[in-house]
Amino acid sequence: MASAAPAATISSSSYGVSANLNVVGALSASLGPVATASGSAPGAYDVSDSLLTLHQSLALIASPLLSAGEQLNGGVITATARSDYPATPRGSASATVADLSAGLFVDTLLLPPALIAGIDSKTVRSSAWVDAGAGLSVGGSTVLEQPALGGSVLGSLGIGGGLFASPAANTVLVDLLGLRIVLNEQTVWGDGISSLGIATNAIHASFDNFLLGTQLLNGDIIIAHSQAEISGYSASAAVPEPASWAMLIAGFGLVGFAMRARPRPRIVTA
Repeated sequence: MASAAPAATISSSSYGVSANLNVVGALSASLGPVATASGSAPGAYDVSDSLLTLHQSLALIASPLLSAGEQLNGGVITATARSDYPATPRGSASATVADLSAGLFVDTLLLPPALIAGIDSKTVRSSAWVDAGAGLSVGGSTVLEQPALGGSVLGSLGIGGGLFASPAANTVLVDLLGLRIVLNEQTVWGDGISSLGIATNAIHASFDNFLLGTQLLNGDIIIAHSQAEISGYSASAAVPEPASWAMLIAGFGLVGFAMRARPRPRIVTA
């Protein structure tokens, strides 16, 4: 197996939760990124960050007759980023959110608070990796443990959350009325020759003029983001691993021994 050229750079990063929301003509609210980890090699790194608990409410609409907001709750949130390059030409990252509960709420005067759209999961995890051991390759994955959907928008669709415990890449859970939720969202970039990277979002909820009460909502909520990339890679400058050197030397030795052991032709003169 070949290693990436020493001139190459491998980097990876992750975070647990991020939110950026905007109510048209009113206010903006943001959160995070919460729990972040990142590193860059050459020069091995093993970085992690964690948050014991998350209880965050973002007020989006506030009036005497109607209020609306977004709530994000979670248990332990962890983010990791690792690489031991140049020893091994690989980098990885992961993000995990335990006991996730996220939702949009509307509270109207004289009526009980109503959940518009919500998603819960015992564990949400994303991962991403890049490898240059035999050319460039990347990969990512998402795991959702005990996912459940609710609210007047998602609950009415009759979608069983259990169907998406290990979603395929870029699974669109819902795309309706300005609300789009993608599970295991994966974005790949680079030319595949000298550079390659991947980003994985376990859950990406985006709002495009989504009607929240009497206002329009725009923005994004991302749960469990991880990414990894390599740049400056040169296949021509790749060097063999120590094990490969040993196999090459052993092979040359066997060839030399075979040549010496081969019977020499006899020359007969008349």
